[in-house]
Amino acid sequence: MTHNSIVSDLDVRLYVSGFSRAKGKEYAIKFLCILFFPLLPLIFYWKPSWWAHAAFRKCALKTATHIFVKRGEIEELVPVQIIKRDGSLSNAESRHYFSQDKMMLVDDEESHAESRLFKFGAIRFFWNESENNFMRQVALDSGHSIQELVSSFASGLSADERHLRLSRHGANTIEIEVQSYFKLLVEEVLNPFYIFQIFSIVLWGIEEYYYYAGAILVITIVSITISLYKTKKQSQDLHDMVECSSIVERFSRDIGQWISVDSRELVPGDLVKVQAGPVQADMLFINGTAIVNEAMLTGESAPEQKEPPTGISGFYSPEKHRRHTLYAGTNVIQARAPNSQPVCTAVVIRTGFYTAKGDLVRSILFPSPVGFGFYEDAIKFIGILALLALVGDVYSTWLFLLRGDNIKKAILRVLDLITVVVPPSLPAAMTVGTVYSQSRLKKEQIYCISPGRINVAGKIKVCCFDKTGTLTEDGLHFHAVLRNGSSSTKLTLA
Repeated sequence: MTHNSIVSDLDVRLYVSGFSRAKGKEYAIKFLCILFFPLLPLIFYWKPSWWAHAAFRKCALKTATHIFVKRGEIEELVPVQIIKRDGSLSNAESRHYFSQDKMMLVDDEESHAESRLFKFGAIRFFWNESENNFMRQVALDSGHSIQELVSSFASGLSADERHLRLSRHGANTIEIEVQSYFKLLVEEVLNPFYIFQIFSIVLWGIEEYYYYAGAILVITIVSITISLYKTKKQSQDLHDMVECSSIVERFSRDIGQWISVDSRELVPGDLVKVQAGPVQADMLFINGTAIVNEAMLTGESAPEQKEPPTGISGFYSPEKHRRHTLYAGTNVIQARAPNSQPVCTAVVIRTGFYTAKGDLVRSILFPSPVGFGFYEDAIKFIGILALLALVGDVYSTWLFLLRGDNIKKAILRVLDLITVVVPPSLPAAMTVGTVYSQSRLKKEQIYCISPGRINVAGKIKVCCFDKTGTLTEDGLHFHAVLRNGSSSTKLTLA
């Protein structure tokens, strides 16, 4: 498949293709799905790319109503949406929208009336006419000088400007979906291994292997139940930990005074009053001084002092100008206004998932794809067993036909051979082992955000532990470990 590539994160690339609806193909494929239910729907569920090519028509990204996104092993077909003039969203497929206007990614260009976008991994990607591609949403942290930010937003935003920015950036929230047990159950059961297990249990029941089938069924139900409970609880705990809002004071240009609003209403460009308490968005410090606890993001226990970027020129960067930036998720211990100003102020730069806190949460929800040899070897192992089963099936079928045995008996014996060669209880056994390992880790106050990686933990040979900012310092890369008896670790600077 030919893709256009776009950058999603610093180290992860998304591969995208454009598709539009073809009603004739779509109706034909849906009819085949009904005719060959449930086999064909399951295949399309496991292979979204096949569904996209079968039911849609491939087209240019500029005219697409749906975008097929591939990120590592993750594949998804997402709809293209349009921000209308009134700030509302609509699907591109119902509008047949074709934009000829230049799409700018910086928010100081507010002349565009409508914008095309799609959402993936909690991030919005907007169509850029000059690049002829979708580009990652950016806020005021890109392409703006410090002087420009200070001078342009020192008096806040008008209601119209705020409404437009809210439609482009969304609410200042980090929303974590806590899926229902039913949805989690469907996603778990539709795993290919569990489908094969259900097939095996039904087959054993037909052959009157009731005790063995019942035992596997009980083990499967128990393992799935425990797995669903653990997954649901971890999602709920993360949701409760991240969910946070408070009342902040924002300056309104329309009425010329400070007003109290919910922090979820903040947008890039808002001028807010800096006070003691949690920081709800990434902000550029404008005036005054502040003492901030950044332990949640950096792991450093020492408070940091923030001050305005007086006398500093050049383009603004939240990473480069850390001393002048307040980060979401941190806590202001003390804020002191200068003698010439009544309050400390800051300009909102990034909101929601685009903040430093949002990046941290996204790394948990959507971790960078990592290839493990364990999974590749497991697939190869299952593939080899399936090939052996196929050879055995062909030979057994020939023998049954040669002997003139009963057709029903021959089919059952051939299918039974598959369940003998490929172990149907494998997923249940691995789930039980993973759940038990999670319980043991939790007793030691170790929380695993990716339970599937527990299976490969036995292959780990070297672990390096240190607080954030040392081994993870920019430009510092791990080089080697000295053997026992040595007093230091080799590190090299890039």
